[in-house]
Amino acid sequence: MSSTPDFPAIRNNWTRVAMRRIRSFPDESRRRLLDAIARETQTAIAQAKADDWIPSEHALRVCDAIEQQLGVDEAVEFWRAIVFDSYAGGLLEPLIVEMRENTDLLGLAPKAWELSASNCGRIEVLPAAGGLRLEAHGLPPGMRESLGIQAMFAGAVRAILAFSKLDAQVRFEAKLPGDAIGFELQLAPQS
Repeated sequence: MSSTPDFPAIRNNWTRVAMRRIRSFPDESRRRLLDAIARETQTAIAQAKADDWIPSEHALRVCDAIEQQLGVDEAVEFWRAIVFDSYAGGLLEPLIVEMRENTDLLGLAPKAWELSASNCGRIEVLPAAGGLRLEAHGLPPGMRESLGIQAMFAGAVRAILAFSKLDAQVRFEAKLPGDAIGFELQLAPQS
């Protein structure tokens, strides 16, 4: 893997997988999505190796294009599928061993973010009434306000829940004190 950068960066694995999935869409949807992603971003993603770090602006552009072209609900599903698949054979596969030793998969969210992002803030898992709260603090400029990034986080949370076979209501909160965004998860009782 490439060395840790000194700028806000995301592993290219995520953007490469997203671009590959976009290219599998039907012609009209594919064209619309690709046209919404700057050529500079597409070139940077194509030229970097999967485990390289790329500037976070490129991931932001991809996430925003997906949300703008597909809408929030479809963008959340887009990222849920990508993150879910990454646990088996993808970037997050190293967490599978920890997951087997630690049944709290949601508690591994900070480690998943560390594998995926550099100089992009941190994820915290906090107890909340009837569930958990995941908060992202210290995101780079543009990320906190980005509906595309929010959809990506929501998709990742839904993937973690699906992978751990948990049922929960997920509520997004964009107005947290300071520089944070968060998700509150109200876990359904186990039957």
